[in-house]
Amino acid sequence: MGEALAGVDRDIVYSICEWGKNQPWEWGRNVGGHLWRATDDLVAKWRADPDEFGLGIADVLDRMADIDAAAAHGPGGWNDPDMLQIGNGPESGQSEHEPVDVQRPLTEAEQRTHFAFWCLLAAPLMIGVDLTSLSDFDRELLTNERLLAIDQDPLGIQGTPDRRGGDEEIWSKRLQDGGAAVAFHNRGASEREISTHVSAVDVRNSADRYRVCDCWTGNEWETSGPLAMTVKPRDTAIVRVTPQ
Repeated sequence: MGEALAGVDRDIVYSICEWGKNQPWEWGRNVGGHLWRATDDLVAKWRADPDEFGLGIADVLDRMADIDAAAAHGPGGWNDPDMLQIGNGPESGQSEHEPVDVQRPLTEAEQRTHFAFWCLLAAPLMIGVDLTSLSDFDRELLTNERLLAIDQDPLGIQGTPDRRGGDEEIWSKRLQDGGAAVAFHNRGASEREISTHVSAVDVRNSADRYRVCDCWTGNEWETSGPLAMTVKPRDTAIVRVTPQ
């Protein structure tokens, strides 16, 4: 298939889908693929029930953390965790004041986590919903320029976990400017402060001071190294750290 598509006199994106069963990140480029599914199908749930079809957002994050695929990811060949579920579900985008154990549809916090991580993973961003049905929340989320810049960073590096286990996770993704995007994810049932240090994440260029930008609010501040964010249940804070 790759050879046939390469012989066509127009640009075609070759997407390989065998749901990651045979480690396509190891051979996808060699057969002409531009992206390959690394997981089972994603559905609009936080966690999928074992006896139901598909994977939820948290399930896919676990899968992407566990497989050894990041090294194969980059310009011209991309690990694909499946299309976005932002806006899907009969009541998608419901108030985050709903109980934390509400799993269907996705809450605003869960959708923020979904989009933040797909951008941190440098994933192909394909909207999987009728665009005419998007809410204001959905539209604002999908057009967040700070997150889109992280996804589209020219290095094309896939973000990876720096800390996992328990209710707190920290992931980071090195960026072309020598800094990094850092995600603070709360898997617990209560709000918490999650902290780390610039030296513990994928910042390539060290400095005495770093500029930190909150990718949700646009607020900026400086740090000598410590990083800490207060994060709601199932939500994700994501910042861009740039050496000064």
